[in-house]
Amino acid sequence: MERTEHRGGSISYVEVFNDTSYTLTLLYSGEDSKHFEIGAGQTSTLRLRNGSYGVVASISASDVRYCAGTEELNGDNYGDTYRISRSTHSNTYNGHRHNAF
Repeated sequence: MERTEHRGGSISYVEVFNDTSYTLTLLYSGEDSKHFEIGAGQTSTLRLRNGSYGVVASISASDVRYCAGTEELNGDNYGDTYRISRSTHSNTYNGHRHNAF
């Protein structure tokens, strides 16, 4: 996840772009526990209280693994992109700035 604007305050906004051809499901667990679904090729802005979060992302493709990580939200605006990345070994997740399945 990349910070796109410093705002301060008790709420963070995360703009997520789903750069896949599947519905993206995001689960945030921390100060808030929230479930988001973002359509293929769509962008959505998530509103979350500041704090540490466990994040799990999955798509509706049986041959693609989920990805998981942690994020720290500090009252700023953030941007995140999820896409599918295939290799000869397995589908991968790079866990920073651009998340790949």
